[in-house]
Amino acid sequence: MATFDFIADIHCHPEMKPFGKSYPQGFRHDPDPRQPNNVWKRDRVDFLESLGLLFGLTKFRQSDLSSGTLGRVRLLVVSLYPLERGFVTGANGRRHGPRIDALVNLATGVGPACIDATQATRDYFPTLEQQYEFWRQLDGRPVPRGPHAGRHYRLCRTAQDVEQALNDPQATAVVFSIEGAHAFGPGAIFHEKPFDHALLLERITKVKKWPHRPLFVTLMHHFYNELGGHAPSLAGIVALSTNQRHGRGEPLNDLGREVVRRLLDPADGRILIDIKHMSRQCRDDYYRLLDQEYGPHTVPIVVSHGAVSGSALVANNPFLNEEINFDDDDLIRVARSGGLFGIQLDQRRIASAEVIRANKNQLDRGRWRWAGLVWAQLRHVAEVLDHDGLPAWNTACLGTDFDGIVNPIRRFQTHDDLPRLADFLLEHLEAYFNQRGGPPLQVAANRELPPQEILNRFLGGNALALIQQQLVA
Repeated sequence: MATFDFIADIHCHPEMKPFGKSYPQGFRHDPDPRQPNNVWKRDRVDFLESLGLLFGLTKFRQSDLSSGTLGRVRLLVVSLYPLERGFVTGANGRRHGPRIDALVNLATGVGPACIDATQATRDYFPTLEQQYEFWRQLDGRPVPRGPHAGRHYRLCRTAQDVEQALNDPQATAVVFSIEGAHAFGPGAIFHEKPFDHALLLERITKVKKWPHRPLFVTLMHHFYNELGGHAPSLAGIVALSTNQRHGRGEPLNDLGREVVRRLLDPADGRILIDIKHMSRQCRDDYYRLLDQEYGPHTVPIVVSHGAVSGSALVANNPFLNEEINFDDDDLIRVARSGGLFGIQLDQRRIASAEVIRANKNQLDRGRWRWAGLVWAQLRHVAEVLDHDGLPAWNTACLGTDFDGIVNPIRRFQTHDDLPRLADFLLEHLEAYFNQRGGPPLQVAANRELPPQEILNRFLGGNALALIQQQLVA
């Protein structure tokens, strides 16, 4: 059985459903953990909700703080995300009908009032501020009743804040990120007029002055935000009701470069860039900007919730080779920069369709097989980095994307399932290191780490190391 101090998740949305449910109450974060507008509320996953997974719909809560407590998830990078209008309007900005609205609510669980407000919005930034304030309402306040009475979350700005929270057995440490720079305003009504560039930069400055500055910003997301190109990202029923074509595959544009420079400016606190959702061209443009203006490998590159696309190192590639996933060159870039690669627990990303089908058809050793998909990601990252002479086990971590619009891998669908995932990952690691001749790694230091130490780094140590390095007062 795996032993570990804590689990860290560098990309999840515990407030997605509770905040959406708070619209009728004026964005009140109810202190009662039984209420839908509370981040501690835990759902019971019934048969109908499980059935929804067959269609890629996750109605139940996955990263609520009660599930996190049961799963010993003590360090969260919470992704603030104003829902994009592209989910609830057509390409021309006009509202969808009630059938599409109901479908979006099934996929997101945010509630009709949130969907109506998103359809009407012309600026995402007020929603970003409201989400931040939603978290601040119960910062440090103990849960008043129920099985987790006395527990609390603590919003963290500095590495010392994180350390204090982790040393408090009743606390969950919360660090912020932002998913999609549309959150600063651009993209909401691009079909009518471009966003005010000066106002965009002013808002970045404002966010940098928050008492709890975000650790990173995911520059692109599902829809065009006037900064550059995004990768195709939606599938299944959701893809049928949305249109991602505008801006898809485009390079990083001049405004995008200006936003990057402003976020990375250390004078008032650097906010790192998360390259998830960037188009391939946009990623390459970002790398060139870093090399030319900051020097190679000086700014940590973050992939908050990703998966590998495979390479020549892998025979009969079992991975999903699509633009949304990451090539070996990306992995090497991330590692050389001292960044993080968060592995996403999403069936649509973590393996090829053939591998997913095969797993579903195999009834024996179910959890071991599904955990094997995560292990395959971790192993591939390690072997690619080792092949390049780099530390193999310092880069990968968990970035589940729970409570995003995901179809989680079977058997590991919520935060309270993660300790069981850890047990099976340890089994895979031990088998890898105990194979005849040892693991196929070239660098001695990579071969000599004990499996339990590797697991501890993946579960929390790697994420904590970057957070301690970046969160300075």
